[in-house]
Amino acid sequence: MTAARLLLLSALLSLATPLHAAEVLATGLSDPDDDDVELLAKELAEELVLKEETEDEISIDADSSLDVTVQEQGRVGWFTFADVRGRANRDYLEARDGETIDESDVAVRFRVGANRAFTDSFRVAGRLAVSCASDSCKREVDLEEDTQGGSDRLVEIDEAFIHWYQGERFDLALGRMQTKFITKGGVFAKSLDRNDSNNTRITWTDAVHGTLHLENGWEPHLILQYNPKNGPAQVLRDPLDFSSDKSRASLFLSFVNEKPVRYLTQRAIDISYYPSALLKDGYIEGGRREDYWGIVARAAGRYPKRSSGTRIRFSAEVGYAPETPSKAGVSLAGDGNTDGVAFALTLSLMDLFPKHSIGLNFARTDAGWLLSPQYNKNERLVELRYIWVVTERITFDVRIRRRKELDQLTDAVQRSVETDAFARFTMRFRKNE
Repeated sequence: MTAARLLLLSALLSLATPLHAAEVLATGLSDPDDDDVELLAKELAEELVLKEETEDEISIDADSSLDVTVQEQGRVGWFTFADVRGRANRDYLEARDGETIDESDVAVRFRVGANRAFTDSFRVAGRLAVSCASDSCKREVDLEEDTQGGSDRLVEIDEAFIHWYQGERFDLALGRMQTKFITKGGVFAKSLDRNDSNNTRITWTDAVHGTLHLENGWEPHLILQYNPKNGPAQVLRDPLDFSSDKSRASLFLSFVNEKPVRYLTQRAIDISYYPSALLKDGYIEGGRREDYWGIVARAAGRYPKRSSGTRIRFSAEVGYAPETPSKAGVSLAGDGNTDGVAFALTLSLMDLFPKHSIGLNFARTDAGWLLSPQYNKNERLVELRYIWVVTERITFDVRIRRRKELDQLTDAVQRSVETDAFARFTMRFRKNE
């Protein structure tokens, strides 16, 4: 074996995981030939590429409050950050009453925040968010008529929390924060159950959030959330209602693994539980009130197994709610309960040209699935999106989307059909003292 090949093998082994290196050395390569070394080097180099892959193609919508940047880890002091997002939207709606609505608007959101790291494992953080739309800068909540949650004010504090963290062991946060459990499908950052402040929205979670970092790559998350009487800030679908004192606290549990395994880059299971929050028969006096819970499974991957060059990214997400509102409770014809199944698929072609990517999203959500901030209940969705990563801090994306109701409401003339498009840019800023 040449000295150069021995040096390559040694370097790769030093960078690989200790466990993998030990396994390789234990295979008996006391006198390997050149073919053995080349094969081993290829396998280890592939593993390193997978480990070094980042999610740069995922937009700012993927950032949660508990994410601590590499620059912040192990440092004490102030860290400031900000972002600005602008969006121009055109919407054409064939409404349930038979009318057609053709309108456009422009919205902008600006957020600025800071965190103070007192030690290498403890910090406090806060952020101010401002958002307005083109109609005399009135707050554009960006919510559909059958939702609740979000802010109706121009200015909100959407982060204010304390964070105790040991990067390789656990995180514990208390206060107002951003929680996001999304499928990382290339140009998309989508979720069937939890994604605070997507698009130009201002939403948040008031909670205690704990995370364990296990050696096998799995991360269990537990969120104990407070829900005020008028409902949490998150986007949820009617007929979820939080006027009952029994609905003040809710639970969210997630098991996430983003350690690459063959072609998969993400696996996760979420469980959401909202006690006494479901108005089984809708908003009628004396109607039944039940617990509402849902389970979501998601996975994402890529082909081929690399983090640069033209490649395919894909994801799948499936949700199920066993206890759902009655059909009468959501104004649908027939007896019995609504179905509680939802699924979403994405397929993205990354770096079709350097820094330019496109993706397709297809989703279907039954009338009994009430948790998604991005997919309406009782709807079929098709979306095409293009994204240009201009620089590390600037992205530009364009979307065209069509949404159609699955079942016609009993008081409607027709099923609503909506076609909309937007052009959007996002810019990020960060400064470390």
